[in-house]
Amino acid sequence: MELKNELNDATKYARAQEAEKRSVKLRKSTAIQQELVEQLSPKGGVRQKVLEYHIRPLQDYCNEKMQDVLPKYDMVLDTSDGFRVLFADKESGGMINYKSLSKGEQLRAAYVLMSMFNALNQFCILMLDNLDGLDDASCQMLFGLIERDLEDYDHVFLASANESLERAAKASAVSGETKIITF
Repeated sequence: MELKNELNDATKYARAQEAEKRSVKLRKSTAIQQELVEQLSPKGGVRQKVLEYHIRPLQDYCNEKMQDVLPKYDMVLDTSDGFRVLFADKESGGMINYKSLSKGEQLRAAYVLMSMFNALNQFCILMLDNLDGLDDASCQMLFGLIERDLEDYDHVFLASANESLERAAKASAVSGETKIITF
């Protein structure tokens, strides 16, 4: 009887050891699978790292232009939650979005992005809209930037609502091929 009880206890112990080994294997397998799911998720992980790696040259190009156009900010192409364009204030270190910029800063930022897209695909067309919100100093700065980079474009389209003749004349002085669209 005593040997039978000892055999039962030994069998229970062996089953418990086997169950423990299976449990450890399953926990390791689950941890590996969970890590793979996290790394391959659309937000964060490997996908974000790959996207950040490929976007870095585009961001660097934009920030070279930003030194002349908006020296107060660095452009940040953020991929943490989809794709967003943010601006890092060099003085405060804070991040702001495009809509928080002034009208003149928004147009200059749009110019930088259009320049980057043009360099990327060699489309050679610059289109900017809503120039009517610019003051004369911002308008002159923008036209100076366009004039400086004019050889990069075959056509430049500047659109504005309720634009004065004086502003249209200033814009047309950039180039004979510049089109001013008013509506």
